[in-house]
Amino acid sequence: MTSKIFKGLLISAFVTVSATNAMASNTSAATVATIEKYAPDANVSALNHRQISTLMNVISSSDDGFSGKKDQVQALIRNFENGLFSG
Repeated sequence: MTSKIFKGLLISAFVTVSATNAMASNTSAATVATIEKYAPDANVSALNHRQISTLMNVISSSDDGFSGKKDQVQALIRNFENGLFSG
């Protein structure tokens, strides 16, 4: 019985990871280019949908101008990469 539960959990985890990767890989070229404008070294393909949405919300906001947004986007990406904030 425990073996079946464990297999079910593994399958669920695999489906979740696959879906997250598919969302990130389906990010439009325009969105990737926009994020890379603010964070040229960003590995956008490693970001999930929520993280990309968070970055685009910062970029789309009317606050802080380009320099402030650039700092925020780069800080968020560092946090995403370090697992401090999942988005």
